[in-house]
Amino acid sequence: MRNRCLPYHKIVAARLARSKERRGALQANRYTEIDRFMLTYEQAYHAYYGLPITIEYRHGWYYINHHRHRHSAVDRMTNILLAHIQDAMYPQPEEGDTTCATQL
Repeated sequence: MRNRCLPYHKIVAARLARSKERRGALQANRYTEIDRFMLTYEQAYHAYYGLPITIEYRHGWYYINHHRHRHSAVDRMTNILLAHIQDAMYPQPEEGDTTCATQL
């Protein structure tokens, strides 16, 4: 039977403990970013449609109203909603408007 109190085994055990601690910190930071991302989409959806939405993250997928989406698709939908909100904030000039600088 091996003696687990040798310096080598202590070094390996310490390295493993540091690795687990670092992995836990990185995972906590990752979930913080996911929560921030979901909150951004939820706020954009509520601002544009005025309706509540359910969004959750499980195993690499975002579930929006029970439909499964990848991160890139949710990011694209968020950008589209934010663009619609920005367009609604700044009204477009009418065709007959003479104050528009683009007409010559």
